Amino acid sequence: MRTWIQYPGLLLLRAVAIMTGILAVLREALSIFAPELAPARSLFWNCVIIAFIVSASILWYQEHKKAKKREPILRAKFNVVSSAPTGDHNTDSLVLITGAIFNTGAPSIVDGLGLELTIKDKVFIGERPLLPTDRITFHSDDGAAFVFKTEDSLPKRCLSQPIPTGGCAGGGALFLFRKVQNGEISGPGTIVTLTFKDVVDKEYRFTINAPTVGRPFPDVTKLQKPEDHKSSAIPQT
Repeated sequence: MRTWIQYPGLLLLRAVAIMTGILAVLREALSIFAPELAPARSLFWNCVIIAFIVSASILWYQEHKKAKKREPILRAKFNVVSSAPTGDHNTDSLVLITGAIFNTGAPSIVDGLGLELTIKDKVFIGERPLLPTDRITFHSDDGAAFVFKTEDSLPKRCLSQPIPTGGCAGGGALFLFRKVQNGEISGPGTIVTLTFKDVVDKEYRFTINAPTVGRPFPDVTKLQKPEDHKSSAIPQT
C-alpha cells in the first residue's frame, strides 16, 4: 500500500511520460504545421498543465480501483424467518432469522447486527441480538421444531473472526420486540429488514420475507444479551 509521500513522485513520472509521448508529438506537429496558432513558450506550458491533469486523473482512477478491491462486499441470504409471542400476556415478540452472510470482497467482520420491522408504515427496532444460555427449541404450528444453540449465533460467528474473501458465515440471530404482538408481525405487508456494518463501517440493509408464525415462547429467562466482542483491525493489502 502506497504512502502519501510517494504520490508526488508518481504524479511527476506520469506527467513526464505524457509530455515525452503523445504531447511531444502534438507539440512538434503544431510547431511545424501551424506555429501561428500558439507560441512555443505558451504551447509548452499548456502541455505541462495538460500532462499533470491527465496524470492526476490516471493516478486517482488506479488508486480508487485498488481501494474498491480492498473493501468488503457483503450480502445476506436467509432461509428461515419466524416469530413467536412472548412476555406477559404475549405482548412481546421474538423474531428468529437463520441463514448466512457472504463476502466477495476483502475479509471483514460483521458488526452491529440489527433487525427492523415495518408494520403499516410504522418502524419497530428490535433489541440487540439475544443468545440462549445453552439451547432453546422453537415449535411451529405444523409440528416442526428448530433448536437454536449458543454456538449457532450469527453475531458471535461474524465477530469472532473475519469472513474471508469468497467465504460466508452462517447461523441464526434472535431479536426481541417489546410491545409488538405476534399477530401484528405475521400480518400481510410486514417488511423485515436486517442491518449490519462491515469492518470499514459501511452499512448494509437487506429486506427479508415476512416471518412465519410459531407457538408462544414465554420463558425469556433462557435468553441473554451477548457480551461485547472487540476485534482488531484487519490489515489492508
